[in-house]
Amino acid sequence: MVAASRADVEHAPVKRPADPARAPRLPARAKSPVPASCWRVLVPTIIVAYPVMLLFWPWAQESPIANPLHSLLFFSHLLPWGMYLAAARVSDPAAVIDHTLYWAAASTIGEARYLTAILNRDVLTQLVRPLQARGEHNPRHFDKYIFRLPISLYDPGDAEHRQLAELAGRAEEAAAALELPPGVSFQAQRRRIREALSRDGLGGEINNLTSALLAAAGQ
Repeated sequence: MVAASRADVEHAPVKRPADPARAPRLPARAKSPVPASCWRVLVPTIIVAYPVMLLFWPWAQESPIANPLHSLLFFSHLLPWGMYLAAARVSDPAAVIDHTLYWAAASTIGEARYLTAILNRDVLTQLVRPLQARGEHNPRHFDKYIFRLPISLYDPGDAEHRQLAELAGRAEEAAAALELPPGVSFQAQRRRIREALSRDGLGGEINNLTSALLAAAGQ
């Protein structure tokens, strides 16, 4: 062990290169986007889980590389611990709702639009965030806390409720008219729609009215 007093350090000669431009520089190390602790868990899990999956899952046996990757991409945005909520009004009576999604019957189109307008707003995400448990990187279990917020039942006699439903109807039309390139992921499609609504000011109107309604209901 080498020890030095403060005086030794202060009076020790410091060697500096004559030309700072020629000073040796250490190469920058690229930082891995995946923490080392994740790799220590992920690699053994893959080594064990992949053979078991191929043994018991016939669909994976048909294409051992492509089919498992396809299922991973498909289910990655359907599980209920995401950070953002996407709500839509379904008017087709023959539609089948996937088991990983939540659904509810609305008594009128106005009520359905009122709810989707609130559920899709950024202000809702901001209000839910403090209630969420945090994982290693992001908040989790968004779905558990939605209706802890003061969302009032739809009242067709309330002018602000009717206005929000009308704005949601205009947002539906704008989203339906937006051209989305084929092969784009669900997350990218949602982002493009949000950006389009924000550009024409419609998203801001819905956000402001939703904030006012939630604040009034919470008093």
